[in-house]
Amino acid sequence: MLGIPLGSYVIRRLDPEIFRRICMSFDAWVVGFGLSRVLIELALMQSPWAYGVMAATILIDLYLLYTFFTAHNGGSGRSQRQAGRAEREVRASSS
Repeated sequence: MLGIPLGSYVIRRLDPEIFRRICMSFDAWVVGFGLSRVLIELALMQSPWAYGVMAATILIDLYLLYTFFTAHNGGSGRSQRQAGRAEREVRASSS
């Protein structure tokens, strides 16, 4: 009930790629929790170990988010500089 209005409010204020990454991150956490519960219900793992699967999912996800945001922040400035340099080269060649 709140997810769609909240999501449409947030996506207007964020870069769509960042919004997608955050949504996928949330999905990974939910799937990790669900997998942990299934392992417990099927008696394939004991409770503390099954939640280790969720913890591993969270750790991997946090690492992926960290690499995305560091590359996204560093890469955007670099690509703008490269675009500016290419524009200057085009102007110089056309003169």
